[in-house]
Amino acid sequence: MAAPSPTQEGRDDSLIAAVVDVLDAGQKVLLDRIDLAWVEGRAMVASTMTSVALLIAGLAFLLVGWCALNAVGVLLLSNTFLLPQAIALVAAVNIVAGAAALMLARRQTKSIVETAGPEAGHEARPAQGGMSHDPGLRRADRSAAGVARS
Repeated sequence: MAAPSPTQEGRDDSLIAAVVDVLDAGQKVLLDRIDLAWVEGRAMVASTMTSVALLIAGLAFLLVGWCALNAVGVLLLSNTFLLPQAIALVAAVNIVAGAAALMLARRQTKSIVETAGPEAGHEARPAQGGMSHDPGLRRADRSAAGVARS
């Protein structure tokens, strides 16, 4: 068997060196990307924490203002009504306003869920057993659907 020529050995060494250089460069790029993701992640967490702190501070000031406004309302109504009646009236207004806000929020959430379709990543799933539990369907329609399915 013939021994490899010196030029063949040089080519093999240069090929191995080139592959090692490519792997080193790829590793460096990967490590740089990981470092960048780490820095961006830390910046995002810091920004989120700042936003949360400002939100909490804003809600605290809003709560203090709401309490002060309710106190003023009670004081103004106490000139016309007895103090317990004034407090009850202000409480009733708060309860009605809160209930209205919750109903609006529920309606808004319901409309968002209804408009979100398969293009938004939400697929409609049939209820357990594959039959619809829509109250608009009659019992005969549901049983016919079950028979047709089996």
